[in-house]
Amino acid sequence: MRWYVLLLSAVLSASLVPRASASLVGDGVTFGMTAPETGGSFGPQNAVVGSGVEFQVGNVLDVDFGAFSVLFSSRSNWQGMHSFEMDLTDLDWIDPPGSVTDVTITVFTGPAASDYTMSFINNAITLVTPKFATPISAGQSWFRLDVQVSRTATVPEPSTLALCGLVLLAGLTPQVRRRLGMGARRSGPGRGLQPAAAEPAQRLA
Repeated sequence: MRWYVLLLSAVLSASLVPRASASLVGDGVTFGMTAPETGGSFGPQNAVVGSGVEFQVGNVLDVDFGAFSVLFSSRSNWQGMHSFEMDLTDLDWIDPPGSVTDVTITVFTGPAASDYTMSFINNAITLVTPKFATPISAGQSWFRLDVQVSRTATVPEPSTLALCGLVLLAGLTPQVRRRLGMGARRSGPGRGLQPAAAEPAQRLA
């Protein structure tokens, strides 16, 4: 196998491999929350996922998005909490894009994970928390969502396609030259030569 075939394969393989850095970091996400029993609500609001807490829900919650998780922590002391309906949307996942395939919940305090109601689509999660009377202290973690994502196949960029074209051109040029060489006309034996004139016979004295 010629070197340019190997190089072309390597370029295409590298361009189609999903990048390990795909996550929510740098993505713009939306969060909203309601308390049906009291009529209270928050948002929906937008934020770009970074190193800090993305959403602060009054003196109730900190909502901190990570690369593949969302941590909910208390901002004050709670006791006898109502249920909440939460919507996490615009989860587009960048570099490359992806879709939500599964969500698991880890509860640090309060009712068990089985008491939470959750659903999701490719870029959104809806969650309903249960009522509970367990006290929660300020700064204490409440629960965490861990998200699994299927990454979208990467399409080669125009620059990658251009590089592939140059590799192919470099590999095909010698063949083109040989073909042109085969098409050139060659002179055969005696072609274009005039026959030598016969010398006059010598007379004998």
